[in-house]
Amino acid sequence: TTAVIPSMGLMQWFGGFVLAEL
Repeated sequence: TTAVIPSMGLMQWFGGFVLAEL
């Protein structure tokens, strides 16, 4: 999965990534 990890809001990105994977 290719995704851009922003320096800010890493938790939001990770949360969305996990939800997307699920």
